[in-house]
Amino acid sequence: MPRRFAVESTLEEIEREARMLLHQLRQGSVQANKQYSHFDPEAGSFQPRLTDTQYAVARKYGYKSWTELKKRLTRSGPQSTEMKS
Repeated sequence: MPRRFAVESTLEEIEREARMLLHQLRQGSVQANKQYSHFDPEAGSFQPRLTDTQYAVARKYGYKSWTELKKRLTRSGPQSTEMKS
């Protein structure tokens, strides 16, 4: 089941998540590799790039691609549950 964005998620935060995943993979993190390999069956057979981790993050949130996720966040922007007066 895909994870849901936090109500106030921004594109910058999701981009940071993809960059952090890439950094963790390059550091040899077992947890990051497990997360990444769930979305890319060829994980470990090549050095991942940022586009690869962006794809994995998009899939984690239930989107088919990074572009689709980016369009959704750009279109709606950060959301708030607070009512403004």
